Amino acid sequence: MSMKVIKEQRDVEIVLVDGNILTGKVHINPGERIFDFINDNREEFIVVTETTFVKKPAVYIQNKKVAESTIILNKSSIKWLEEI
Repeated sequence: MSMKVIKEQRDVEIVLVDGNILTGKVHINPGERIFDFINDNREEFIVVTETTFVKKPAVYIQNKKVAESTIILNKSSIKWLEEI
C-alpha cells in the first residue's frame, strides 16, 4: 500500500547568489509558510518544478528565458526567495 503525501504548490521567484533569477513551483506541507520551509535545517536542498530561468549570465544564454522541468537547488545558493 503506498501513501501519497499531499503538498501545496507555491509559485516562487528565486534570486541566486550568482545573479541567476528563476521562477517555478515549490511543494510544501499544507499550511506551512514559505519562510519555515526554506529555513528548515533538516533539508539542505529543495526541489523546484516548472522552472524557468529569467536571467542567466550572458556567457551561457544571453539573458533569454530558458525552460527547465525540475531542478534540485542547494539552499545555500539562494540569496532571496519570494512567493509570487
